[in-house]
Amino acid sequence: MASSECVIISPFQLNGFHWFQAMKFAIEEINNSSTLLPGVTLGYDIQDTCLKSSIAIQSAISFLTVKDENRFELKCDYTNYSTRVLASLGPSNSELSKVIARLFSFLLIPQISYAASSNLFNDRTNFPSFYRTVPTDEVQAAAMVSMVKTFQWNWMAVIGTDNMYGRRGIEHFTKLASGTGICIAYEELIPLNLPGSKFHRKMVSVIKNIIYSRVNITAVFADEHYAQTLMTIILEQNVTGKVWIASEAWVTSETVASSPNISSIGTILGVAIKSGHIPGFECYKSAALALRDLPSLKSKRCGSEGKLLKEECNECLTQSVDEDTDGDSEELQRISFNVYAAVYTVAHALHCLLRCNLGNCSRSTIYPWQVSLV
Repeated sequence: MASSECVIISPFQLNGFHWFQAMKFAIEEINNSSTLLPGVTLGYDIQDTCLKSSIAIQSAISFLTVKDENRFELKCDYTNYSTRVLASLGPSNSELSKVIARLFSFLLIPQISYAASSNLFNDRTNFPSFYRTVPTDEVQAAAMVSMVKTFQWNWMAVIGTDNMYGRRGIEHFTKLASGTGICIAYEELIPLNLPGSKFHRKMVSVIKNIIYSRVNITAVFADEHYAQTLMTIILEQNVTGKVWIASEAWVTSETVASSPNISSIGTILGVAIKSGHIPGFECYKSAALALRDLPSLKSKRCGSEGKLLKEECNECLTQSVDEDTDGDSEELQRISFNVYAAVYTVAHALHCLLRCNLGNCSRSTIYPWQVSLV
């Protein structure tokens, strides 16, 4: 798109910026290392999916093109086919990861996700080159059921968003709960494509059904945005004194925690992925956030229709990350560590394939499918 007209762009996603910094930090660490991949310099190409499958597919296809060229070759045998990338990290959710995994599996390009938790990817026949640095939904559901058992609750509701994350979460939770004597009195999916007024009416209906079912415990599988919307409507309906069990996606959300009068709804419990410490990362990230001019982040942005904008007008360039950097949420830290671990996973695979020792690497040519098999 090339126009002087200012197009409304989607809000800046600070979490993506943090995860990008974690990837960049890990790559720079490895490139400066004398022991891991000595003499080898890793590069990267970062693409914005705009959280749209159509955009994600465009990026994935570009990664499948011939190395150093802009074309894809049709061949009977891709054993010696060199693509632009040897591995791919992401995307951040299971829906998009599934779309891209179908393409990458064709050439066995390793895809390492740092946040896609669906058990669907355990199927090595359909997803032979998919890996991750995050536990599966089943592990999360088992932890939530264990929490319910600990408090000896046996009458509850479970709701979730109508996408892969919510559906699989409910499926695993109800299956595990049924085997432990826990009765699921009410179960519901939250639709994602309803217009504003209809969505609000649906959410009110869900909350009223929870009240009608006389349950005091409700498990919620949703991302931060829909969890916040749910909590807001719960407050509007003056529902108090209940227990809400949060899934990993929103359990440590500062946005939800800072909602006005949130304490009046009762108690929020949940489970979260164990994080790890990245030495030096906080200082590195602070330096990046201190930069007022971020041209690399502004060269491609997402329009309201999920289209990449090739050019931007001056009015659109005033957006800054500074106003959102008061402190990192627990979720940002956890996922950043997962990204960091994913980069090192690829690096160690390459170290093995390139036959590296303490001084150098003796092999120069490898292919993506070989990285998947390490």
